Amino acid sequence: MWPDLSEFPSFRHRLATQDDIDAGRAAFLVPGPRGPTDDPIGTPLDLETPQYAYHVDMASGTKVPGILIQAIEVRGTKLGAIIRLHDRKYTVATMDEFDLLGTKPPG
Repeated sequence: MWPDLSEFPSFRHRLATQDDIDAGRAAFLVPGPRGPTDDPIGTPLDLETPQYAYHVDMASGTKVPGILIQAIEVRGTKLGAIIRLHDRKYTVATMDEFDLLGTKPPG
């Protein structure tokens, strides 16, 4: 069920760029105070990406499997993005909505 992480391009220790979004390495960027023409803001979180993860719906407890490809902190809020395995689309949420599983396929 869990694919090899090498199928999922990502990056660490820097903020996403529009090129990353266009190439599928990132799901979002946070524009600076002057808007989309300004450099993105935030601080990359020191997390391994890509890695296996679940997005957990806080209301229902439903877990959606995915691959974490991005994690940053912006003004005290930690945000992340996964690629959902069932449809290969993005989910962007606060990091407390993700259950991180590491780089070995879950058993």
